[in-house]
Amino acid sequence: MRKISDLIFLCLITLAAACLIVLVGFFLGHRNLAFAFLANWTVMTWGALVAGTVGYRLPLPPGYFRIRPFEASGRFYRRLGVRSFRWLLVRSPLSSLNATVRYSGARSSLNSLEQKMRDSESSHLLILAVMIGITLGAAVMGWWDLVVWLTVFNFLMNGYPIVLQRYNRARIAAIKSRDRICRGHSEGTQRD
Repeated sequence: MRKISDLIFLCLITLAAACLIVLVGFFLGHRNLAFAFLANWTVMTWGALVAGTVGYRLPLPPGYFRIRPFEASGRFYRRLGVRSFRWLLVRSPLSSLNATVRYSGARSSLNSLEQKMRDSESSHLLILAVMIGITLGAAVMGWWDLVVWLTVFNFLMNGYPIVLQRYNRARIAAIKSRDRICRGHSEGTQRD
């Protein structure tokens, strides 16, 4: 019975989000910066509600979350400006958007934090995909000005958060690796 009520709730949220996008387009016009921002924001809110209320997570294979060699040092993401984006998120009202993804300072919380980062990344990936669909619809209509704005906001509101989660998970992997090396070294020293 819970699955049916979740499905009904998901359908209602999706319908409400679609209606809101149509209403915003009706009142503001749908070929401008304001509409592109609000469409992205509405779909992002929809994604947060879906993930938070229904608990839906995009079913990604475990290999998706594996940190690739080019990601391990963090240099690639730093060149993309991920630290500036992180600074903006942490020091602005935007920090309240995902308050659960915070490092408590305790090494024991790293596994839980990493799972929250995976969930956040998965949600942003779902929203990114939905927005790409909407952007393709605008392209089919020939609304190139809207395509540009939707792409810019999709990159800022979903692409960068995905990059930030991957960057942070690479940092966690490095901490865990150092801890394993230190434990292995101390265990080897104790045996001697």
